Amino acid sequence: MTHPWSVAAIGKRIVLAGAASSVSLALAKTELSPDDAIVAPRPEYPSAARSQHLTGSGVAVVQVDPRSGQVTSARILASTGHKILDDAALKAFRQWRSKPGASSEVHIPISYGMRGYTSDALNARAARLQSQAKEAFRRQDYDVTIRSATQALQLAPGKVSLRELRALAYYRKGDNDASIREYDEVIRLNPTLAPAYVIRGSAYLVKAWHAKALADFNEAIRIDPKNASAYCDRADLEGEVREPDKALRDYDRAIQLAPKFQRAYFNRAAHFGRQCEYEKAIPDFTQAIKLLPNDLDSYAGRAKAYAKLGDRERAVADAKVAIKLKPKTEMSLQRAKDLRMRSTAYNIVGQPELASRDRREAVRLAPNDAGMHDALAWFLATCPEERFRIGSEAVSSAKTACEMSHWEDSGASTP
Repeated sequence: MTHPWSVAAIGKRIVLAGAASSVSLALAKTELSPDDAIVAPRPEYPSAARSQHLTGSGVAVVQVDPRSGQVTSARILASTGHKILDDAALKAFRQWRSKPGASSEVHIPISYGMRGYTSDALNARAARLQSQAKEAFRRQDYDVTIRSATQALQLAPGKVSLRELRALAYYRKGDNDASIREYDEVIRLNPTLAPAYVIRGSAYLVKAWHAKALADFNEAIRIDPKNASAYCDRADLEGEVREPDKALRDYDRAIQLAPKFQRAYFNRAAHFGRQCEYEKAIPDFTQAIKLLPNDLDSYAGRAKAYAKLGDRERAVADAKVAIKLKPKTEMSLQRAKDLRMRSTAYNIVGQPELASRDRREAVRLAPNDAGMHDALAWFLATCPEERFRIGSEAVSSAKTACEMSHWEDSGASTP
């Protein structure tokens, strides 16, 4: 079934997908005119989409041959958020025809909505989806978090908290590019949200975009001078760009603002380790363990500090504890960091095969993190057992780390 539609009104056309149980085709509204008519099949509202109550708005772009009036191509410029709805719209638009002389390119707004759903019902569904997203995030199921938040945003597109949750899920998942894009929108909607600048800055830092990371951390501190996370993350950046004095001041400030901030103690201890100040590192690792018992990284870090000081007995004792502990997070980057630290413990107790396994797995989990490649390079170049020293691979891993960090210090600590 087809209907004639005004060519002049194509750009204003709205496809409103009906959701009543007796309706399976889209309802279309536009200005009718007997002149310059086109053939315009109505997009279907797929039954699979109806059953899931999928809705959304987007924009399609149709290319028309002015000589024949035939559509030569159709693509999605802005997605509805659901491929099944995008595909249904494109299938219909590719069948459109106009009289010769029509515009060569037409932008078509698309809006799929549930007929019979009141605003209260939509708000209730959005609230349920938001609750599902939060629960999935708590379980560290970031794929479900993103999916539920995306569906909720189709119903409540202006809800900043939903977009912020989705952005954080992308970051925890290790998709820094997607996280940065999401936080761009979060910040556009709420330019005074300090935590958004902190996490976006951290995503920039993982990608070694130091200038952008520093700008975000500075802005977060300007907005909220008491944001301990911003100081801690800025200190991490300053350590990477070899400004140890600035890094130490920021770690001190983070701990002053939040005396129970476990990560700040751990990161300051790691900072002392990079400066070969192991006597100062041990008290911070100890405090980190007090604040978060059974923390694999803190035990492995303290084991390394003891080993560097020649205290073999305490180094082995801490290393054995670290080996028994398992990474507790599904966040790819943090899990990779846990494995890198555990590999240090395996080195201390003389198990290079397991150390090699952990470092390789860390690279697999965080392939875009320069520090993981740097740590693997050190291991392959310096392992005491000859069979694990692979010079060519060490050089390749080191080169990858340098390229990722733009030939600056990757920030990884050596084993």
